[in-house]
Amino acid sequence: MAREVKNFMIAVLAILVLYLYLNSINASGEAVAKPAQKPLATFEPMITQGSSYEADTHIVKLVNLNKDGAVILNVDGKRAIIRGKNPVRVGKLSISVIETFYSDAAEDRAATLAIAVYA
Repeated sequence: MAREVKNFMIAVLAILVLYLYLNSINASGEAVAKPAQKPLATFEPMITQGSSYEADTHIVKLVNLNKDGAVILNVDGKRAIIRGKNPVRVGKLSISVIETFYSDAAEDRAATLAIAVYA
């Protein structure tokens, strides 16, 4: 009887370890629970269409602002499209849109961004 209890406890422990392991990785094999990373610097610039902003040696240029609120950026030569309030990670920058200002005249369009620089 004691032997069955011991084997049962080992099986339960093995299942528990397997469950915890499988819940700690995602489909691409990366760990889900990463330690929280603090940004080195944060900025909240308002950028007009066609102009750029330098955030800690990174250049963020507002290429276009669509009528539906989609913000198209050029970040260090890479294109990024932000729809809604969810942040987009481009290299060492995390960028999210705080507010958009749309106008029929392209030169009057602007967006206020939240830019966080990570190591």
